[in-house]
Amino acid sequence: MATGGAELLTSALRRCAPTAKLANRPPCRQGGMAEAPRTYGGVVSDAGIVIEGLKSKAAEVDRQILAVRVAVAATLPVLGPGYTPPDDGLAELARRKDQLRSEYQREAQRVEDAARIAQAAIDQCRPGGPQLYGTEGATREERLAAEWGLDQESVTIILELEAALAEKMPDASDEMRAYYLMLILSKFEYDDFFWDNTVGSLGEYFVVPVPGPLGQYIPKALDLPGVFGYLGLDNGEYEHLRFALEKQHILSGANDDPNEAFKEAVKGHGGSEDALRKEWEEHLGKSMSPEDFEEFWMERYQAAHGHVDFVHMAATAAAELDPAEYRLASVTPGDRRALAGWLGDTTHFAGKEPSLGNGDYKADLDAVNLAEMSRNGMSLGDAADQYYRDLNYGRYTRADRFLEQYSLRDVVKAMTPTQAGPLGMTGLNPYSTAEGKRFLKALERRSNEL
Repeated sequence: MATGGAELLTSALRRCAPTAKLANRPPCRQGGMAEAPRTYGGVVSDAGIVIEGLKSKAAEVDRQILAVRVAVAATLPVLGPGYTPPDDGLAELARRKDQLRSEYQREAQRVEDAARIAQAAIDQCRPGGPQLYGTEGATREERLAAEWGLDQESVTIILELEAALAEKMPDASDEMRAYYLMLILSKFEYDDFFWDNTVGSLGEYFVVPVPGPLGQYIPKALDLPGVFGYLGLDNGEYEHLRFALEKQHILSGANDDPNEAFKEAVKGHGGSEDALRKEWEEHLGKSMSPEDFEEFWMERYQAAHGHVDFVHMAATAAAELDPAEYRLASVTPGDRRALAGWLGDTTHFAGKEPSLGNGDYKADLDAVNLAEMSRNGMSLGDAADQYYRDLNYGRYTRADRFLEQYSLRDVVKAMTPTQAGPLGMTGLNPYSTAEGKRFLKALERRSNEL
């Protein structure tokens, strides 16, 4: 059997520890946050195989002991009650059984140690994450900011949007207000013809009367900044959240190597680190030295990388909660709502190459899980706070909750070519795409991480 599971996890934990300089900082998500659960899974799988082998050997020893006792019992009527039978290996068999019991206990302890070290590695790699749920005095905004990889002000704006929707639309159901909120948040990134015809458009629900050329009032569909104004939020709040969600979307799925991710960010600004720094300085309203900016950028990377892709989650949740029975995207293969999330990430049904990172996996599952909690009358803020608290305390995994809505059989069926739609498009068998295989394997492991 493979050994050293605890040593591998300890190594992962060491690689998580941040250092002072960007050039020397190891990729936390690549090292600890991603490796720790996978290594733990490997230890559990390895130990499970060993334990099953030990159980089989113990059963064989029990059969041998029984055979010896049956044979001895058969001789007693012939030899008389005063006869003392020979040992016939019973003592050795008993010693062997004790040995197997000790080996079993060692394997069980190995799994327990692996779980403890894995959790330590995850906690170390998620500054402000799980430990906030055990920290007295941490606010809901602080906890959600850590989970979503956002700044606290952005979370406050999201919760203000939710409160404003409740005030403006008091007669709407909790589920509909949750849909409106997720639709609004999704449009920061997913605002084109395809997504309007997959999850809905703002113009369907946010319309105001404006004076027409003949003095009459005509309806005007609001764009995203207009919706913010309609709900009582100002342009500064809109711009702050737009910038924050754009960067979180990028950083959540950025290169696992932080140095490469930083180079890619610089490349996206014409190869100028100064341009990247000035963009952030304008957003924050303060100046930073190049050294301070590298330190700051790395902190934002560590906060967002590998976390749920927030706008991806919002788009998928909007599809889950969408009251429309039919949209144009319904003509594509598979279920339209799933196509906005996990089905679109793992098949060719959406007419694009499948793509599934850790942030996508979390977004796909969290969207389904939070949408279900919203259907049961919980606000996004309350549902998310309860959901992430339960995840961090190990009450369930995000895969556990997802599989309450979609069984593994449902997932496999949805991903297979038999689900071809009226356009004649087909997907690929999930085990013939890397994304489909990884998604199913993560669900089978009931994993929080891809």
